[in-house]
Amino acid sequence: MNELKDAIRNMDICRFCLNLTVSKINLSTDDFAKMVEILTSIKIKPDDGLSQISCLKCAREVKTAFLIRRRIIQSHRTLTSKINPETLNTLFTPSQQLESIIIETESAEDAESSPELEHCPVEVKLEEPTSSNNNFSLAIINEGMNEKIQKLKLSLNNKYLNKQKTLLSIKRRNILKVPVGPKPKKPEPPKLYCQTCQIKFASRMKYNNHMSKHRNKACPVCAKQVRSAYLKKHMLVHIEAPVICEVCGVTCKNSISLRMHFVYYHNSAQIICEDCGKSFKTKTKLMYHQRKDHIKERNHKCETCGKCFFEKIYLTKHINMKHMKLRPHICEYCGKGFSGKHALRTHIRQHTKEAPYQCTFCKEGFRQRVSLRAHLRSRHNVQEKNDKFCDVCGKGFATAMALDVHARLHAEIKCPHCPDTFADETYLGFHLSSKHPEVDLSETLVNWEEFGS
Repeated sequence: MNELKDAIRNMDICRFCLNLTVSKINLSTDDFAKMVEILTSIKIKPDDGLSQISCLKCAREVKTAFLIRRRIIQSHRTLTSKINPETLNTLFTPSQQLESIIIETESAEDAESSPELEHCPVEVKLEEPTSSNNNFSLAIINEGMNEKIQKLKLSLNNKYLNKQKTLLSIKRRNILKVPVGPKPKKPEPPKLYCQTCQIKFASRMKYNNHMSKHRNKACPVCAKQVRSAYLKKHMLVHIEAPVICEVCGVTCKNSISLRMHFVYYHNSAQIICEDCGKSFKTKTKLMYHQRKDHIKERNHKCETCGKCFFEKIYLTKHINMKHMKLRPHICEYCGKGFSGKHALRTHIRQHTKEAPYQCTFCKEGFRQRVSLRAHLRSRHNVQEKNDKFCDVCGKGFATAMALDVHARLHAEIKCPHCPDTFADETYLGFHLSSKHPEVDLSETLVNWEEFGS
């Protein structure tokens, strides 16, 4: 029982609406517990084992209820102190009501047709009852009524004057109206263009949806940079408790993570790509695949070599690895650096003798999949089905990754003096002049097709 109380206290549950809350106040501050006790006769004790937190919504409602209660009590005391019980019984009988309150104003139509500004005649007549028994009570009513009548007179006069001023201004504009030329052309709508991704958009909605990718906010808890649209979902990581999948028992960090787990691992529905037949779990993955593999969208360009990439993260990796020569992943055994985690993982197998890829015929193990495939071809005559063909030269490959690596040879131009490759001759010329100044470009005949192959 004590463990349950501790769990409830740590989850920050509002004591009044039983919802999880981030914005909260402590019930022990600002006489909050005293107000709740006055309203409900419930005493809140710090050691009662229940939640000592209230959300801001419940706190505002409790304070509002307390203020209404206090106002009702004060009004009641004021009335009972000025009017005795005998007068209250006969105060609002039909024979002693006010006979008439007459407010005479000129109509709006007369005001519009009036050629001059005149004082708006607002008359308020108050006829008091002739009975002399309740003079004191009627004095109280008349005092408040007169104040309301004065405010009504003032507002009516102001409305009348404002209408007359508007009519005069309209007449002056009609008198001074000068014929004008052709109407100016409407300004052209702004071009919906993303400077970062170099993409044009046909509608404002699509442009705003795209630009939200570039607007990030820092999480107030962990300081992680998150898209503005995803900040609420990210906050659930810090608010919600871990959730266990009822199907397989996997622990997910929150309810949204559990829902995505269901989609990827327990949902049999598949979305098929109409171009290549591949299946995907979500529409987002399908759109990502179509843009990358079929449309060949490449909006992020390297300023050094001219190569283009699908996402900015690929461009950043390319710059760090090819141009800046960064090797942030260090081997813990020999200290050698690598550009990526996969390369480091493959290298560490040399030290640990790990061979995860095993031949099904002779049980021999290999550190890389490519080594296993070469072994199957040479030792066991296993021929792979080369059903992935290059569009330029027609050569076949067994995997899409091998075809993609081969296709780069046709799209890139290799430097004749170093291993660097470039998207076109312009970037190669910049490279030769900066990295190989000893080469005379005017006398050097470069066979681009030969270096490109």
